[in-house]
Amino acid sequence: MNFIFYGILIKILINPSIVSLGAFVSHVRLIPSESVFLLLLPALYFFNNYILEYKKLALLKFIILIFLIIYFQHRSVWTASFAAFALNLFILIRQNALNFKKVLPYILIFSFTFLVIFSLVATKSPEVVKKINQDVNNILNPQEDSTGSWRIMQFEAYWPFVTKHIVEGMRLKGFELPVQFFSSENGSQLFKSNTGHHFHSYYIDTLFYFGLIVLIVTLIVILIPIIKIVVNDIVWFFNFYLEFRFRF
Repeated sequence: MNFIFYGILIKILINPSIVSLGAFVSHVRLIPSESVFLLLLPALYFFNNYILEYKKLALLKFIILIFLIIYFQHRSVWTASFAAFALNLFILIRQNALNFKKVLPYILIFSFTFLVIFSLVATKSPEVVKKINQDVNNILNPQEDSTGSWRIMQFEAYWPFVTKHIVEGMRLKGFELPVQFFSSENGSQLFKSNTGHHFHSYYIDTLFYFGLIVLIVTLIVILIPIIKIVVNDIVWFFNFYLEFRFRF
């Protein structure tokens, strides 16, 4: 986790233009989404490290990583981060590992500092706030966003091929399938033939080429703890229900 954290800092020191204000406002993302997704792992790790052991340095690292995740403005990473932290908090609460009395003062300090910084940025650089509002609006209204509408078009065009080969996927036949999208200006192919179909969704990409089997295998590390949590909740609710009926 430290290797990832210090690795991104070294990359920024070597090329400071990666985190320039102009790049943010112009939506120039100099680090691909795969690399930014990787930052989510140490962010969760350092957050939990602080919650469980109250290490101040871990909290600082977490804040820096969250700032970078927001800055690089890959909206898919934003959505995944929100879902991941919601699930992480749920697990901490279920395990009675979240001590609100010890954490609350730092949450208040962090919130106050964030509000001060946000107010200064809004005053000095209103275009930054405008850009963040635009990105959030694009997440909430994907049909109005060019990237969101493009993903919807891809889903609608390729889903019939996915359902036809849902178990095993198309594999190499997927590369042989003709390109499904063409330029509205001159009618040329948007992608070169036999180079794949350049999906903007990991799930559609995996289902299209490798099918449901490989998708389940790649997600099984995530699914097992989620299933355990759900099963434990069902058992807890069932026991509570039996006790309730016994008492009344």
